Amino acid sequence: MNGRRWGIVAALALAGGLLWGSRPSPEPSYQGKPASYWATRALDQTPFPLPASTDPFQTMGVAAAPAIVAALREKNSWRHKPIYARFHAQLPSLLQRRLPPPLPPNDSGFGHDSGFGLAFLAGRVFQRFGVGLDPLLPSLVSDRNVLVRRAAAHLLVASPADARVASKLVFAALRDRDPIVRLFAVAAARRADESAIPLLIQNLSNQDRVRSNEVIYLRAAAADQLGLWGARATSAVPQLRQLSGDLDEETRTRAMVALLRIERDHAMLNPLLNELRRAGNSQIRVRIIGALGELGPDAREAAPALVDIWKRKSEYLSDPTDRMATYLSESIAKSLKQIAPDVAAREGIE
Repeated sequence: MNGRRWGIVAALALAGGLLWGSRPSPEPSYQGKPASYWATRALDQTPFPLPASTDPFQTMGVAAAPAIVAALREKNSWRHKPIYARFHAQLPSLLQRRLPPPLPPNDSGFGHDSGFGLAFLAGRVFQRFGVGLDPLLPSLVSDRNVLVRRAAAHLLVASPADARVASKLVFAALRDRDPIVRLFAVAAARRADESAIPLLIQNLSNQDRVRSNEVIYLRAAAADQLGLWGARATSAVPQLRQLSGDLDEETRTRAMVALLRIERDHAMLNPLLNELRRAGNSQIRVRIIGALGELGPDAREAAPALVDIWKRKSEYLSDPTDRMATYLSESIAKSLKQIAPDVAAREGIE
C-alpha cells in the first residue's frame, strides 16, 4: 500500500514539475510597466515618425514580441468593428448592458481601419528586435490573425532576416489569401529567386474579385517588381499588356514601365511620353523618366520631351515648393545625361 501511495505522490510531483516548467515566461517590463502596456501604447500611435513609445522594445528585446502579437490580435477584435457598434446601438437597453460595449475603430488617418497602418507600424516595431526575431518569423507569417500576418509580411521588406529564411517566407506570404499581406510580400519579392515570378504574375490579376485600394496597389506593385526582373520576366508580358490599358493611372503606368524594362521595345516610348505629359502627379513622372533613362541612347527620341518638362517644371507641379520638385529636377537631369548627354550639355542641364 505504501508503495502505491509513494507512486501516486511521485506521479503528482512529476505532473506538477511539468506544469511549472511549461508555464509562460514572465512578461518583460520597462520602467516598471509590462510589455503589454507598451505594446498597446505603441499601436495607438501613427507610424510616422516612429513613435518614442516603441523605444522600450529595443531594451526589452525579443521576449516582448508576444506582447505585440497579443496587442495586434486585440486590435483585430470584433469589438473594434464599426458593424458591431451599429449592431450594438440598435439593441434594447437590457441587451446592450449584457453585451460588451463597442471599442473605438482602429483609425488614425493612416489606413488603420483596414489594418494597413497597424501592420505597417507593428512591422516597424518588430524591426526593433533585429535578427532575434528570426526564429519567430515562420509562425508570424502563418498566424491565424490577419493583422499579425500583415505585420510579419511588412517585416520581410526590411528585416535583417537570414536570406534563405526570408525567401521561403516571401513565397508563403505571396500565396496568402489577404491582399495586404500579398502587397507587403510583393515589395519583398526581390529577396526571393526567379521562381517568385509566377506568383507575382498571379498577383497581377484580381484574384480577390474586388476593386479596393489594396488590390489596386497590389497589382501596381506586382507590375513594378516584375519590371525589375527584366528579360527574365517575359512570361508576364501578356498580363502586363492588358494592365497597360487599365483605368487606374498608377497601375497603367507601372505596367507600361515594366514592359519597357522587360522588352526594351521602342513601341512603348510614345505611349509612355503621352503618360508623362498628362500624369496626375510627379511621382508617376519621376518613375517614367527614370525608366526612360535606363534605355540610354536608345531612348533619344524622348530627349525633347524631357527638355520641355525641365523648362516648364512649375506647370507640372501642384506645389513648386513640394519636395517632388527636387526629385523631378534630379530625375530629368540624370536621365537626359544618360539618353542624350550632348542635349543636356547644350541646354545647361547638369
